[in-house]
Amino acid sequence: MAEQLSELIRSFGFTAKETEAFITILHDGPMTVQEVVDVSNISRRHAYNAIDKLEAFNFVVVNDYITPTTVEPAPPDEVREQLQTMVTQLHERLEERYHRDHYSTETVKILKSRSTVIATMQEMISSAQRRVGVSMPAQLLSTVQDKLVDAIDSDVATMLLLTDYDEDTDLGPGPPMEETADVIRYSDDPGLILLAVDRDFGLVAPTKITSDSSSHRNALYSSQPHLVSVVFTTLMEYQWQIGEEYYVTAPQSLPTTYSNIRKAVIDATLQLKDGIDIAAEIDARPVDEPEASVAISGEVVEVGQRLIEPITTNIPHQSCLYIDTGDETITVGGTNAYLEDYRARSIRITRL
Repeated sequence: MAEQLSELIRSFGFTAKETEAFITILHDGPMTVQEVVDVSNISRRHAYNAIDKLEAFNFVVVNDYITPTTVEPAPPDEVREQLQTMVTQLHERLEERYHRDHYSTETVKILKSRSTVIATMQEMISSAQRRVGVSMPAQLLSTVQDKLVDAIDSDVATMLLLTDYDEDTDLGPGPPMEETADVIRYSDDPGLILLAVDRDFGLVAPTKITSDSSSHRNALYSSQPHLVSVVFTTLMEYQWQIGEEYYVTAPQSLPTTYSNIRKAVIDATLQLKDGIDIAAEIDARPVDEPEASVAISGEVVEVGQRLIEPITTNIPHQSCLYIDTGDETITVGGTNAYLEDYRARSIRITRL
């Protein structure tokens, strides 16, 4: 649990020393800076720098009105409010950049009504080839649920975060939840509506545009790759990580061949979690030599992913397998991997 909390905190841009300082303060605060140094085993200079940054992000409260000065963790609701403010600022800056740079309406569009937002989301999900990541109010699920079911049937990796959700939320009639997404998380925070499809389309919308007909807030749709990347990062590295896991698809029976890296890493994580030893046969291309083709086989000894519990990497967006070939351990990612050693075109996973 402590390791997962540390990884989550680091995903917001904090260094290892800043994270260590915060975990120490969270566990033992209020405490003096010297006590932070003694308990966390980081230098006094690093402790002061860490506390300054943590205070700037409202993660801690510095009590400098007493002597000696103490520091304590900020209430969780205040931390969440700060992070929500950051996401709201992202939406506003995207809109500002749109107006400043006069993007073509073919690559960026402003959506002004509930019906247009929902229709656009339906079209985006229907176009998915490899991945769908979506954060939306639970009450809105029924408007796109059939499209998500179709995406699952088309072997699209589908990640769904239901916001503004609690145990009394009525999701309305529709397909069973286990047919709706590969992974479902939930949060009682209203958040933003975020949808990222493949690397092609992104959408950001305030929730009020779908619940308040008098709202003057607009949604933003883009097919510009860098903006789509911002939407996906905001969804998966902020909202997704603070949600709670609701459902994870059952792993497929082995052997199974995958063309989708996220499907493969989800199943591999579940198999390893259950204590099952697995191996992989992979048709791949070296990242630094994309025209070459190689066959890789070996034991899957580790998985790097941030989609399901347990989170196994602190590297944003990483979905990869660690393969022991007998001579070395290599990393294999998806077709667009750049941090790993190889890009997989197909992956066959078997029991050892």
